[in-house]
Amino acid sequence: MAATQAGHISEDGTNSRRVRVNDGEAWQVTVSDNSVSLEQELIKSGEVARQHSLNTQLVGSFYGLMKSSLGR
Repeated sequence: MAATQAGHISEDGTNSRRVRVNDGEAWQVTVSDNSVSLEQELIKSGEVARQHSLNTQLVGSFYGLMKSSLGR
């Protein structure tokens, strides 16, 4: 793990050393200084939807396994 802010606490309870964080891919900034990219947000939205679907399926499978182990 790396601290991205000077105030972060490490595993031993002391302040961690500060590290440099590199920005991700540069997206185009418009004239209004708005750097929000619809394409980037749609990609993130798709990733979140896939992760939510997988999590929901895993919880449902675990629930079914627990029910079958109890004989119901």
